[in-house]
Order: sequence, then structure tokens, then C-alpha cells
Amino acid sequence: MTHFIVLCFSHYGGMFCTIAFTFALARLLCPSDFGAVATLLFFFDFFNWATEWGWEQGLMANREAPLSRAASTHLWIRIVTGFLPLLVIGLFFPLVVKMIPPHRMTLLSILCLAYFFEKMSLTYRTVLERTYKLKHLAAFEFSANVFSYTCAFIAAIFGLGAMSLVIQRLVEKMTMFFGYLWSSPWKFGIEWDLKIAKASFKTFGIASWSGGILALVAYTSMIPLISSLVGTHQAGLYSRAFSMGTFPIMLTAIFQRLTLPIYAHNQFKPDPIRRVFIKAQSYKFILLVIPQAMLAITSYWWIPIFLGPQWIEVIPVYQALAVYGIVRAFYDDVVPVLTYGFKRPWEIAKNHVVQAVIIVTLGPIAVISMKALGGAIVMSFSMVVVTLIFWRKVFDTIQCRRKDFILQFAIVFLRARRFVRGHKVW
Repeated sequence: MTHFIVLCFSHYGGMFCTIAFTFALARLLCPSDFGAVATLLFFFDFFNWATEWGWEQGLMANREAPLSRAASTHLWIRIVTGFLPLLVIGLFFPLVVKMIPPHRMTLLSILCLAYFFEKMSLTYRTVLERTYKLKHLAAFEFSANVFSYTCAFIAAIFGLGAMSLVIQRLVEKMTMFFGYLWSSPWKFGIEWDLKIAKASFKTFGIASWSGGILALVAYTSMIPLISSLVGTHQAGLYSRAFSMGTFPIMLTAIFQRLTLPIYAHNQFKPDPIRRVFIKAQSYKFILLVIPQAMLAITSYWWIPIFLGPQWIEVIPVYQALAVYGIVRAFYDDVVPVLTYGFKRPWEIAKNHVVQAVIIVTLGPIAVISMKALGGAIVMSFSMVVVTLIFWRKVFDTIQCRRKDFILQFAIVFLRARRFVRGHKVW
């Protein structure tokens, strides 16, 4: 229960700080600033796919290997992968300069440094999750969030434009890295175990990599697509709408943080996994659906007030992506069930195929005809389709009939007020 209280305080405190600073930055910056940074970040999304071979899943799920040896192997992998974007830019610099305007090369270089710290921090974050030191994890994430957005806000006041968003990302990733390192029970090692790397690759590698390229299309390709077809202004509108529409994921992400180690601990045990899964969904429903619906309905009132009149165009885009945010929250908890609870990463890859096909076939047509709004509609539609497919799969995996799920969901839903009175949830 202590873990849950600490996580709630830090997670929701950080979330409200993010909302406040996001509104403040939106009033100081223009949509093109957000669109420019979001477009550059697609470069790093590509490297995330190219180097994603299930290393975090392997470190978390492989309980047979000693922690020190597994963590050391993982860290060396992440040091190499974190350095790759900078290496590629150096090797192909003449080509990169032709593709990216000169005034954005500084932004790209700083983002490369942030990416390097981000990759290294993954080892220490996974170690903290594996050893269930969630209080330390939450404290440093909250601190990094507040500190980085404060730096970005000051930079925006001084007129640095898109650079302020890049500064936020660099400060956040560096703060998290040093915080995770300080609180991790494992600090550093020079060991390299090829067997551990092979085991992670064999179980999660191909599936994660295949799913990664599909996820690249499904989750991150829309911004560069909009930017190339209708300009960075529309890409900025979509980027800001997507951030606001996925606030519910931030609201309910705490449940995934709590349940992931439980799924890994109870591997191939449908009964305990089913109980935890149903509880998580019921609390998500309480915290998510009504607030998100009210925000979407009243967006014509609060967006001009909090973001400024320059963001009125974002309202219909946000309303379309509000559907995506709600459905995505219920989609995300299925991934750790199949990956950590039953070691079936290929199911995620298969599901990404459907989503990628929908976006590739319908996305360009919708963007050309309706700009950012068209992209938002296609994203929401694809998420609804794949979530329905995914939930049918997870029901079979955890051996849960629909009638039983509805009954248990209703029981937990009706007893949810016990949480407010301090009863044990997990």
C-alpha cells in the first residue's frame, strides 16, 4: 500500500505539473515550434525501432540470471545503442545537412545527447522495477519532470522557441539517469555474458524488433506524414492534440507500473494474473472515462483560455484523439500481460500489423483531405479496432469468460471506494 501511495503522489503530482507547464509553454510558443521538435524526434523513434530487440523485457523477465551480470550486459548494449544516432549523423553528415535545415542541426545534436542518457538510464530503471524499488523510481521521475519543465519555461520566456522544448528533454533525461544511478542497488559492471544476451534475443528479440517497426508506423509515423503533406503547423496541432488526448494514459500508467512486476513474478499463472488484470481495468474505468469525456466536451471553453487563441484549431483534433486516449489506456495493460506474464511477444507484433495497415492505407488520404483532423480520426479508429482484437486474445490467455469478467469487474467497481478509505487494493 505504501508503494501505491508514493506512486500516486509522485505520478499525479508530476502529471499536473506537466499539464500546467504544457499550457504555459503553449502560450509562449507557436504550433510550428512543437511541430519542428516532434518531426525531429521521429529520427530517434527510428533508432528505437532499429535497436529494440527486447532487452528491457529480457532483463525484467529473465529471473534465472544473476542481477549483476544481467544488468552489466544490458548496460553495455544500451551504451552502444545510445551512441548510434550521433555516429550516423557523423558518418552521413553531408546527407543529413541536405535533409534537415541548418538552424535545426543544433536541436538535433542536443537531442542526440538526450537520447544517449535516455538509453543508459533504461538499465537502472529496469533494475529498480525488477527489485520493486518503485518509491525511488517515482521520486526521481517527479523531480526530473518539475526541474526540466522549469528550465524549459525559463528558456521560452527568454525567446528560445523550439530550443526550450529540446532543453526540457535533455534536462529530464539527464536528471533521470543520475537519479536512477544513485538509487539503484546495482551501479556498474564490466561483465558481458553472451548467453544472457542470446536468451533475451531468442525470447523477445525478433518479436520486439518486428513489432517495433510496426509500432513505428502505428504510433509515430503520423507526425512526419502530416508535416510532409500539409506542413509543420498542422504537425504541431496534431502533436499538441495527441499529448492532451493521451493525458489519460498518464493518469492510469501508475497501474501498469504496479502490475508489471506482479505479472513477471506470476508467470504462466492465469488465476493471479486475471485477478490483478481485472482490478486494474476497473480502477482505470473509474479514473478515466468520465474525466476524459468531460474534458473533450468542454474543450471549446478551456482550450482558448488556457492555451491561447492561437490554438483554437486544435480543438476538433483533440476531440478525435480523446477517443484514442481512452481506448489506448485499456490497450496498454494487455501488453505486459502477454509479454511478462506469458512470454508471448509475438501477439503484440501481430496486433501492430493490423494497426499499421489501417494507418498506411487510410492515413495519407485522410491527412490530404482533412489535414491534422484526418490523421487524428484514423489513429483513433485503428486503436479501437486493435484493442477489440487484443482483448479477445487476452481473455483466452488468462482463461476468463466475458460473463465472469463483467461480474468481477462490477464487484471491484462497486468496492472501489474502499481505496479512498485506505483499504488494500493489490
